[in-house]
Amino acid sequence: MIIGRLIGFLLVLSAIVVLLRDLVAWHDTGSLAIMSGTQLWYSLNPEDYDTTSALLSERVPLLWDTVIGALLSLPAFVTSALGGVILIYVFRDRARASTRRKRKR
Repeated sequence: MIIGRLIGFLLVLSAIVVLLRDLVAWHDTGSLAIMSGTQLWYSLNPEDYDTTSALLSERVPLLWDTVIGALLSLPAFVTSALGGVILIYVFRDRARASTRRKRKR
Protein backbone atom coordinates (compact mmCIF):
# COMPACT_ATOMS: atom_id res chain seq x y z
CA MET A 1 0.00 0.00 0.00
CA ILE A 2 2.74 2.46 0.83
CA ILE A 3 4.52 1.75 -2.47
CA GLY A 4 1.37 2.67 -4.41
CA ARG A 5 1.01 5.93 -2.48
CA LEU A 6 4.70 6.68 -2.94
CA ILE A 7 4.42 6.21 -6.71
CA GLY A 8 1.31 8.40 -6.64
CA PHE A 9 3.13 11.18 -4.80
CA LEU A 10 6.06 10.90 -7.22
CA LEU A 11 3.66 11.25 -10.15
CA VAL A 12 2.09 14.35 -8.60
CA LEU A 13 5.57 15.75 -7.98
CA SER A 14 6.53 15.06 -11.60
CA ALA A 15 3.34 16.83 -12.73
CA ILE A 16 4.39 19.90 -10.76
CA VAL A 17 7.88 19.77 -12.30
CA VAL A 18 6.48 19.48 -15.84
CA LEU A 19 4.04 22.33 -15.20
CA LEU A 20 6.89 24.49 -13.88
CA ARG A 21 8.91 23.62 -16.99
CA ASP A 22 6.01 24.74 -19.18
CA LEU A 23 5.66 28.00 -17.23
CA VAL A 24 9.39 28.75 -17.41
CA ALA A 25 9.37 28.07 -21.16
CA TRP A 26 6.38 30.41 -21.49
CA HIS A 27 8.22 33.11 -19.55
CA ASP A 28 11.36 32.70 -21.67
CA THR A 29 9.73 32.51 -25.10
CA GLY A 30 6.62 34.58 -24.55
CA SER A 31 4.38 31.90 -26.06
CA LEU A 32 2.61 29.18 -24.15
CA ALA A 33 3.47 25.72 -25.44
CA ILE A 34 2.26 23.01 -23.08
CA MET A 35 4.13 19.73 -23.45
CA SER A 36 1.96 16.74 -24.28
CA GLY A 37 2.55 13.26 -22.93
CA THR A 38 3.84 12.16 -26.33
CA GLN A 39 6.39 15.00 -26.44
CA LEU A 40 7.54 14.28 -22.89
CA TRP A 41 7.93 10.54 -23.50
CA TYR A 42 9.75 11.12 -26.78
CA SER A 43 12.10 13.69 -25.23
CA LEU A 44 12.96 11.34 -22.36
CA ASN A 45 13.41 8.12 -24.36
CA PRO A 46 12.74 8.23 -28.13
CA GLU A 47 13.75 4.62 -28.77
CA ASP A 48 11.31 3.33 -26.17
CA TYR A 49 8.50 5.47 -27.58
CA ASP A 50 9.18 4.28 -31.14
CA THR A 51 9.37 0.63 -30.09
CA THR A 52 6.22 0.77 -27.98
CA SER A 53 4.20 2.65 -30.57
CA ALA A 54 5.28 0.31 -33.36
CA LEU A 55 4.56 -2.80 -31.29
CA LEU A 56 1.16 -1.69 -30.05
CA SER A 57 0.11 -0.20 -33.39
CA GLU A 58 0.86 -3.53 -35.01
CA ARG A 59 -0.65 -5.86 -32.40
CA VAL A 60 -3.43 -3.82 -30.78
CA PRO A 61 -4.10 -0.83 -33.06
CA LEU A 62 -7.44 0.03 -31.47
CA LEU A 63 -5.86 0.34 -28.02
CA TRP A 64 -2.96 2.48 -29.25
CA ASP A 65 -5.02 4.74 -31.51
CA THR A 66 -7.94 5.40 -29.19
CA VAL A 67 -7.01 4.95 -25.53
CA ILE A 68 -3.25 5.42 -25.29
CA GLY A 69 -3.10 7.99 -28.09
CA ALA A 70 -5.83 10.05 -26.46
CA LEU A 71 -4.11 9.96 -23.06
CA LEU A 72 -0.74 10.88 -24.54
CA SER A 73 -2.22 13.82 -26.44
CA LEU A 74 -3.29 15.45 -23.16
CA PRO A 75 -0.90 17.81 -21.39
CA ALA A 76 1.78 15.81 -19.59
CA PHE A 77 1.16 17.48 -16.24
CA VAL A 78 -2.55 16.58 -16.39
CA THR A 79 -2.04 12.88 -17.06
CA SER A 80 0.73 12.63 -14.49
CA ALA A 81 -1.26 14.44 -11.80
CA LEU A 82 -4.40 12.44 -12.55
CA GLY A 83 -2.51 9.15 -12.38
CA GLY A 84 -0.89 10.20 -9.12
CA VAL A 85 -4.16 11.24 -7.49
CA ILE A 86 -5.81 7.99 -8.56
CA LEU A 87 -2.95 5.95 -7.08
CA ILE A 88 -2.99 7.93 -3.84
CA TYR A 89 -6.75 7.39 -3.53
CA VAL A 90 -6.67 3.67 -4.39
CA PHE A 91 -3.80 2.95 -1.99
CA ARG A 92 -4.98 5.19 0.85
CA ASP A 93 -4.72 3.89 4.40
CA ARG A 94 -8.26 2.65 5.01
CA ALA A 95 -7.55 1.38 8.52
CA ARG A 96 -6.49 4.79 9.77
CA ALA A 97 -9.48 6.48 8.11
CA SER A 98 -11.92 4.06 9.76
CA THR A 99 -10.40 4.64 13.22
CA ARG A 100 -10.77 8.41 12.75
CA ARG A 101 -14.45 7.94 11.95
CA LYS A 102 -14.92 5.84 15.08
CA ARG A 103 -13.26 8.47 17.26
CA LYS A 104 -15.55 11.21 16.00
CA ARG A 105 -18.67 9.31 17.03
